[in-house]
This record gives sequence, structure tokens and C-alpha cells, in this order.
Amino acid sequence: MTNPPPITGPTGKEGEHVNNWLPFLIEAGKIAAVFAAGYYTHFLTGIRDKRHRFAVACGVFRSAFAPTVAALQVGRPDQFAPREREDTAIVEFRPHLPGKRRVGFDAAGEHYHECRKRAYPEVYDIYGKKIEAFPRNQQIRDEFAAALTRLLSYADKT
Repeated sequence: MTNPPPITGPTGKEGEHVNNWLPFLIEAGKIAAVFAAGYYTHFLTGIRDKRHRFAVACGVFRSAFAPTVAALQVGRPDQFAPREREDTAIVEFRPHLPGKRRVGFDAAGEHYHECRKRAYPEVYDIYGKKIEAFPRNQQIRDEFAAALTRLLSYADKT
């Protein structure tokens, strides 16, 4: 049986360690860096898009309540936004909130509806047109305004 030939390195000296893995590791590192950069870019783009969608949803939500806010400031409940429009805005805005904030948002929405029904009950005139009566009690109006402010606070862009 013969001995295998001795391993020689790049300089030709016998027993010198030859590292054949180094070029492979360098190439693997380059490939991993490209994939990591692509994933990171994709991740950041997703965050930016989610923030943009939330900002748009906040604007739509606030605009649905804008007539109510303006009418409340001047004391004209007949110019409130229709309840159906507000209900639709609440339902459409809810999915844009994270799970933990949805619970508080749902409670704020229910409280807002209760306060609106108590403060501004629907009244029909002699022609069958739906109008809303302005409550004489300032405390009820203030409670309604606070409920509206709490509901709209969920649409802050922070």
C-alpha cells in the first residue's frame, strides 16, 4: 500500500493548510446579503403602504363626521351628518385599527351611538320629514360632544 501524495499549499510547501471553502463562503455571503436587502426593502415598503392606507382611512373617517362636528359647534343639529353615513364610516374604518385598539374603538362607537340617541332623538314633523330636536340640557350635549371627540381620537395619525 502506498501513501497518498502530501498536500501542498499555494506556496508549494508540504503540510501547508489549504482553505478551499473561503471562496464558497464569500459567494454565499454575497447571496445572503442580496436576499436580506430585498426582504428588508419589502418589509419597509409594506410598513409605508400600511401607514399610507391608515392615513387615507383617517381622512375618510373624519370627513364623514365633519358635518356633525361643524353643526355641533354652531348648535344646528338639523345639519348633522346622516346616521347611516356615520355608521358606514365606523364600519369601514374599523379594519384599519390594530386588534387591541379595535376593542376600545368598538366601545367608543357604542357610547357615541347611545349619546346621540339620548341627546338628539329623531323627531318627525307634520310632513313626515325626519328632523332632530336640539336638547335643552347642556350636560347631555356636552356628553355627546365628549363621545364624538373620543371616537374621532382613534383617527389620529400618530
